[in-house]
Formats: sequence, C-alpha cells, structure tokens
Amino acid sequence: MTNWTCKDDVLRAVSLDGHALENASEALRGDKDVVLAAVKQKGWALEYASPALRNDPEVVLAAVAVSIEAFDFASDALKNCKQTLLKAIEHWPSAFVFGSEALRGDKEVVMAAVSICGSTLEFASEDLKNDKEVVLAAFRDDTSSIWNASPELLRQIGDTEDPEAKLLDLMSRDKHPHGSTAQAHQVPTERESAST
Repeated sequence: MTNWTCKDDVLRAVSLDGHALENASEALRGDKDVVLAAVKQKGWALEYASPALRNDPEVVLAAVAVSIEAFDFASDALKNCKQTLLKAIEHWPSAFVFGSEALRGDKEVVMAAVSICGSTLEFASEDLKNDKEVVLAAFRDDTSSIWNASPELLRQIGDTEDPEAKLLDLMSRDKHPHGSTAQAHQVPTERESAST
C-alpha cells in the first residue's frame, strides 16, 4: 500500500505510472524530484503538479519532451515565454499551438514551428499567414500548408503549378518594387557624374 505522504513511496509509484501524482499529497505535488519523475513517465502528469512547478521551465520541458499535451498545463507565464516555447518546439513543433496569442504572432517563433511542421501555419496570427517568407517556409515542409495562408496571399499566388516559385517571385517584387534590375539601383561612376 502506498503512503501518499511519503516521498519514497510516491517516487516509486510515479516512476511506474506518472498519473499516480494525482494521489500524492499537496506537499509532494510541489516536490520537484517527485514531479520530474512523474512527468518523465507521463508528460501530462504536469496537470497535477503545484502551480510553482507548472511555472518551472525545467519541469515543463521535461514533460513536453514526453507529451506535447503537457504544454497545455504549463503556467500562462511559460506559455508566454518565448525561450520556453522555442525549446518546446524543438521537441514537438506542434507545441506552438499552446503558445500565447502574442507568441503565435512572433515571426521567429512561427518560423521555428512552420520550418519543421508546416501545418502549424494554421495557428499563426493572420498577419503571419500573409507573410510570404513564413508561408514559403511552411510550404517547403508541407505543401498542403499553403491552404493555411491568408486569402489575400492565396489570391496573389493564384492558380499555379509552382506555388514556391510564385512566392519567391512575390518576395522579390516586394524587395524591388520598381523593377528587379540591379542597374536601376547602381550609383553612377565619377565619369558618368561628370558628364551630367
């Protein structure tokens, strides 16, 4: 019989079944050793951790390494922490969907996610769904992610057999709105300047 107030008993129990953290005393749900053992066995056991440990990046990332759903139980502060979300994305690119709205509008975070899991474009901010570079990164990972681009960008891409080429062309036009020739942007030489 497990004594749910005894650290050794609870450590043994959660090492076999992380879900057993639910039965642990409140004090042991706040014990980092116990919670780490639990989340390393079942990531979503983070749900039963103390609020302080759901705000601990080490604990949350250990849980996310096992189960993406664990990020849903992280504190709001960690869901809004760019570095934590970027590290979570390294384990599971879809951790992006649990990030705060603000971070789903952060280009660096979105690029990290869509570059390795294009379908996460669906959860990016509307502005970034209209960003050609972001959409191209998503498309290169998963061609079907193009359908998560903004309606405006989809109209610009049009009905083409090569959306990647079209996106590259649109990006080039954005960089050189008055033509893409290098000659138009050259500085005149001394001889050319003297003759004018």
